Amino acid sequence: MARRHPAPMRQAATAVNPIIFIPARLGSTRLPGKALALISGKPMIAHVLARGMEADLGPVVVATDAREIADRATTRVANFR
Repeated sequence: MARRHPAPMRQAATAVNPIIFIPARLGSTRLPGKALALISGKPMIAHVLARGMEADLGPVVVATDAREIADRATTRVANFR
């Protein structure tokens, strides 16, 4: 006789509030300063931040250890809106 598997349990729908979290360090071991490296005339962090904001999934947070990265990210957010 075939073995019957129990029906999967349904979970109640829950609200999901994602946060886009972007880690950005100046002390990269393979490419120091990578977050500020220019790509098409803009720092890499600006490109990543723009993609996160364009996704429109929730707030975008840049976590960094460097004032230079924070300044660039803040400037890009102000220019993006």
